[in-house]
Amino acid sequence: MAILTLSRPMRQLRGDQIRVTSVGSDGSEVWFQIQSQHEELLSHDSDYLLLAMLLPAMAQTLDLHIGGSVSDELLYNANNDLQEALGAALSTRVRVRVSSDATHSPRAQAAGVSTEFSGGVDSMAVVREFAMESWCPPALRLTHLLNFDVGSHGRNGARLREARLARLQPFAAELGLPLVQVDSNLDSHYDRMGFAETFTLRNAAAVHLLQRGIGLHHHAAAHSFAQWRSSDLASTVAIEPALLPLLSTSHLSIRWSSAAETRVEKTIGLIGRAEAKYLDVCISDAPSINANCSTCAKCVRTLLTLEIAGALESFTPQPFDRDCYEAALVRQLPVILASDEPIEREILAFASSRDWHPSLTSRARALDLRIRNALRRERRRVGKLLRTHYPSMARRLRPRR
Repeated sequence: MAILTLSRPMRQLRGDQIRVTSVGSDGSEVWFQIQSQHEELLSHDSDYLLLAMLLPAMAQTLDLHIGGSVSDELLYNANNDLQEALGAALSTRVRVRVSSDATHSPRAQAAGVSTEFSGGVDSMAVVREFAMESWCPPALRLTHLLNFDVGSHGRNGARLREARLARLQPFAAELGLPLVQVDSNLDSHYDRMGFAETFTLRNAAAVHLLQRGIGLHHHAAAHSFAQWRSSDLASTVAIEPALLPLLSTSHLSIRWSSAAETRVEKTIGLIGRAEAKYLDVCISDAPSINANCSTCAKCVRTLLTLEIAGALESFTPQPFDRDCYEAALVRQLPVILASDEPIEREILAFASSRDWHPSLTSRARALDLRIRNALRRERRRVGKLLRTHYPSMARRLRPRR
């Protein structure tokens, strides 16, 4: 099998940023950078590089050699259960060999405690639990907020990144916590691998970059323990409780945090709280002065939850726009009603418990969508069956162009 070799990472001062770059045997570069004022957090090891490039190597069926020193624990995991877990989550049977210039034994954990902070419902729940509650033990209390650009803003999302970061900085200042921005070109190496399907590994790589100063990281759970299950979802999110220990070492522990509450409970928990004005759930790729477009799927789900709870007025006109939401809800409510996804089903169960009922028109449109979706699934199932067992028949039935 061919091999992708990555050079030992080298640091370079670029204005007020420190960039760490590794060059691949294919001529490509992998770089991460942070503000120079946080240089003391930067690891001298290459654990982050292994996690950053493992999936791209698997996608290209390339063995992977990492320049520099890698934790012996992480290297062992990468050659064993970690690839098995990723293969199960992303439906791939490809396995590659991972090696490094050197390995090191476990080191003492740094004192820093962090979480990735986007301003969304899940990350707000982690901040509330581990930075704002008086009963949080000192060993678990946040010392740093991290903000990653490893693909969530798109490949040309510099303006969007800066707009989102500017909205988060005042809240970090109120908490008295540093907000550390990690930027990278990692997304350019994830060809045909979506951010939503792979962000667990991307974010873990960014955390390991900072393991000289961070010893514990709270990874915001997208689902509660009650909801977590093996699913058909082709995403690393589906296996996070099992995956995160494989992304951890004795030097840096990545913990699945704030999983006691469901997404609806976390959203309701923001009602009446001062930090709610910083809520940013939007997935629109258009930079805006306003935090949320109020029309994308995540905005509509959040606002629908708040409407059912009777608290919509508290979140409009900031950080949401009610008129935009109500126009979007007409289009999106049938989609939510027809969905089998856990978050949508949770919202509908909450609606039922509050005696909130959608209109007859929305229910009729949802029924139509369910029928169409069922027919599409059945066509795919039959097509796969024919291609597997009756390929000649499948070719004859293929539509002519």
